[in-house]
Amino acid sequence: MSQVELFKYQALGNDYLVLDLPGPLDALVELLPALCDRHLGLGSDGLLAFDGAAMTVRIFNPDRSEAQKSGNGLRITAAHAVLQHGAPDAFGLRSADRSNAVRVLSKNGAEVVTELDIGRPSFRAADLPATFDGEPDHVELETPAGAVIAVLVSVGNPHCVVFGQPVTRKRCLEVGPGLERHPAFPERTNVQRPCPG
Repeated sequence: MSQVELFKYQALGNDYLVLDLPGPLDALVELLPALCDRHLGLGSDGLLAFDGAAMTVRIFNPDRSEAQKSGNGLRITAAHAVLQHGAPDAFGLRSADRSNAVRVLSKNGAEVVTELDIGRPSFRAADLPATFDGEPDHVELETPAGAVIAVLVSVGNPHCVVFGQPVTRKRCLEVGPGLERHPAFPERTNVQRPCPG
C-alpha cells in the first residue's frame, strides 16, 4: 500500500481516523488493530470511511467489525465534510441505518459545532437487538464481575446504560467487556453509565 491520507478528529472524547473514498478501505480495515493501538499505532476509536460524493459514512471499530452508528463518529464526519469538502450549513449524512440531518451551528478554524438528527430512541428489545421481550426496563444482567442493572436503548446502535455502579476505571474494565459481548446482545452493545445530575 502506498501513502494514504488520513485525517484524525475528536468529538466529546471519541477520536476517529477518517479516510476519504475511494481509498484503500479493505487494506486499512485489515490494519485497524495496529493503526488504532494507543501505544504503537496512531491511536483511535476506529475508522470512518467517508464518500463525499454520496455523503455516506461507514464506521469501523478497532477490531475490524463494522458499527451501525456512532453519534460522535457522525459529528466527526460532518465536521470533515464541512472542513475538507465544503459541505453547506445544512445537509444529510447517511449512515448504515438512515440519513441523518446535519445543521452547522458554528465554525471556528478546525472546530465545527453541529446539530444532528439521529432519530428517535427505541426501548424495544427487538430494535437493539436483544434477547428480551417487549420494552425491558431496568433489566438485571449477570456478568463475570457480578450482576448489574441496566436500561437498554437503541439510537441506531444498541446501548446498555448501567445504573448503581461506581464510575471508576477499574469497575468499568471489570463490567464493560462482559456486557459488550453478553449473550443478551447478539450484535454486541455499547456500554455507558447515566449522566450525572
